[in-house]
Parts: sequence; C-alpha cells; structure tokens
Amino acid sequence: MSKKGIILISTALFFLIGFVLVRQFIYQPHRNIAEEKVFKELTSEQFIHAFDSDSTFSETFTNQTISIYAKEIELDFENKSGMIDNKISVRFDTIQNIAESTLENVYVKGRFVGYDELLEEFQLDQCILITKKN
Repeated sequence: MSKKGIILISTALFFLIGFVLVRQFIYQPHRNIAEEKVFKELTSEQFIHAFDSDSTFSETFTNQTISIYAKEIELDFENKSGMIDNKISVRFDTIQNIAESTLENVYVKGRFVGYDELLEEFQLDQCILITKKN
C-alpha cells in the first residue's frame, strides 16, 4: 500500500473514532433521579445552615442527588415547582396527583443546581416528592 493510502486510511479512522467518542459523550442517557442513590439526606434547616457555614458547600453538592426533609412545602402546580422555607426552590418534572397546594412532613429528592444569588435561594431540579407514612 502506498504512503498516501496509509495516511488516508489513518485519517479516516482517526475521524471515525473521534466522531464515535464525541457522539457517546454528547448523547449520554438522561439521569433518572428517582432511581439514583441519595448523596446526602438533610432537613431544610441543616441544608441552609451547611451552606452558611461551609465555604466548599456548593462545590461538594452541585450536581449531586440530595434529599431534603421539609416540614412544609408550598406547591405551584401550574409551573411544576415548589418552595421550601422561602429559601429552597424546587422544580418537578411531574407533580403527582396531589390535591393540596401546601404539604407537611415530606421529602423532596432532586439534583442540586446551585445557589441563585439574585433571588437568594437554592435551586433543585428534576425533583420528586416523597411522602413517608409513619
């Protein structure tokens, strides 16, 4: 085989392998928060206090699946969102068949996105609502 042919085949293989690797990276399957193991389980007060007292909080918790116990959560069915203690904003993919707009003693499991300095609230998305019976 000529030198030109080897270079052409090598270049084609290089681009083919690169294309496959990039495609694998870009089109990864979506995370299923409902099935993921919880990185940390906290009450809403512990969560807020941990942010205030630990400078590495955001780095540690960002993009992690966490579960927050809320004594009370206000739900906005139209926007599929909720608010815990007026400091933690949660966005749901779907809200289950819930009649009340305010629930007590529930867990919210979701991905911690970060702290919004403009609104001064924590952001969680892909959340699910877990009601535990005593």
